[in-house]
Amino acid sequence: MNIKTATIAIASAILLISCYSSKAPDVNIGMSVDDFRKSAKYEELVSQDSQWIVYMVKYGWGADRFGYYYFKNDKLVRMDSEQDPASYSFKIARD
Repeated sequence: MNIKTATIAIASAILLISCYSSKAPDVNIGMSVDDFRKSAKYEELVSQDSQWIVYMVKYGWGADRFGYYYFKNDKLVRMDSEQDPASYSFKIARD
């Protein structure tokens, strides 16, 4: 294997590995927390009580996107995703 072929192979491997974290996890409503954690890989626990567990997962180039995943009694019941939190604006209601 020559230098050019090795360089292309290494660059391709790095690209494939970096693309993995750029995609949102492949999850489905109704899946268990254990199955979610296997699929998400980069989850961060946000909140937990006796019935609810909430995870946040960052993804995208530079982790500029994130999603919240809500579990009730060990089953995924809701998913919320945001693309770029800096791009959102808020309107303040004044009474």
